[in-house]
Amino acid sequence: GEGIILPPQISKVARTTALLLQVRSREEELVNLASLHTSTKTAADKRIAELESRVSRLLEANRQLELRRQLDVDGWAADVTNLRKTLAAVDRKLLQMRLIDRLEDDERLDKLLDQLEKKLPAPDNRQQQ
Repeated sequence: GEGIILPPQISKVARTTALLLQVRSREEELVNLASLHTSTKTAADKRIAELESRVSRLLEANRQLELRRQLDVDGWAADVTNLRKTLAAVDRKLLQMRLIDRLEDDERLDKLLDQLEKKLPAPDNRQQQ
């Protein structure tokens, strides 16, 4: 704000006293503002540290979720691949059983079964257990 405006007839002592009071008032105001600044800065620094910590935790949680999601996708793809292999093996066995039921001729049957073994993929060891 503005300083105190004194009329010209006031003595120098009174003027000096009034100015000293004004300086003291400004010093107190400055001390109060400095204290307010310090406490505000401390609170802001604390809040920033809390937010940085939270961001760090959320980033780690997000990384873990992304890893789990990728593992789920990989597992699902492996399951689908294994199911396809199992279905192919079951299909081959059904075809072999139908051929065995239909054909009496052993030579022709053996030839067809050999061709079937070469064309269709064999099941992997996990599915034979």
